[in-house]
Amino acid sequence: MAALICRDIKIAWRTGGGVMALAFFALVAVLLPLGLGAEGRYVTTLVPGLLWIIMLLACLFSLDNLFRGDEEDGSLDIIRISPLLREWPLSLEGTVLAKCLAHWLMTGAILTFAAPIVGLMLGVDIAVLPALFLTMLIGTPALSLTGAVGACLTLELRHAGLLMPLLLLPLQTPVLIFGAGALSIFVSGDAMGQESATLFIRPLLFLASFSLAALVLAPLVAAAALRGRS
Repeated sequence: MAALICRDIKIAWRTGGGVMALAFFALVAVLLPLGLGAEGRYVTTLVPGLLWIIMLLACLFSLDNLFRGDEEDGSLDIIRISPLLREWPLSLEGTVLAKCLAHWLMTGAILTFAAPIVGLMLGVDIAVLPALFLTMLIGTPALSLTGAVGACLTLELRHAGLLMPLLLLPLQTPVLIFGAGALSIFVSGDAMGQESATLFIRPLLFLASFSLAALVLAPLVAAAALRGRS
C-alpha cells in the first residue's frame, strides 16, 4: 500500500496535480476580494467560508484523474481480476484507500496548510486561522474518500468531469455545511465563551463523524463499483 501511495504521489507531482490544485486555490482566493468589492470587514467575515467552497471545487477538479491513469494502463483490471490480489491490502478496497490517501496528501493536505496563509493574506483575523486549519484538516479527507466513489462510478464515461460534480455535490455538501458552519460560529466573535465553544465543537464532531464514516464506507462502495464494471 505504501508503494502505491508513493507511486501516485510521484505521478501527481510529475503531472502537476498538486500544483494545479494549489494554483487554482490561490488564484481564486486572490480574485475573491476583487469580486466582493472593497469592504474589508465584509470580505474578512466571508473569507473563511468562501475558502471552504474553493477547497471543495479544487478537490472536485482533481478527482477525474484519480483512477483514469490506472484504467488506461490496465493495472486496475489486473488488480480487479487477479486472484493473487484479492487479500488486504492489495485488494480493490485497499487500492482505493491508498489512492484516496495519495489524493488527499496532494490536494487536501496541501490546501489545508495553504489555507491559513491565504486567509492571512486576505485579512482574516489571526485568531480564526487555527479554526480554519482544524476544520479543513478534519473535513478534507471526506472530500477525497467520497470523491473516489464518484470517480469509480464515472470511470467509463467520456465526459465524466462534467457529471462528477453533479454526482458528488450531494455527498460532499454536508462537509461544506459543517466546515463552514463551524467557522461561521467562530468568526461570529465570542467563540471563547463556553456556550459558543460548544456550538463550535458540535459541527466539528459531525465533520469528524462524516470523515470516519467515509473512511469505512467509501472504499467498499468504490471497490464494488469497480467490480461491477463489464
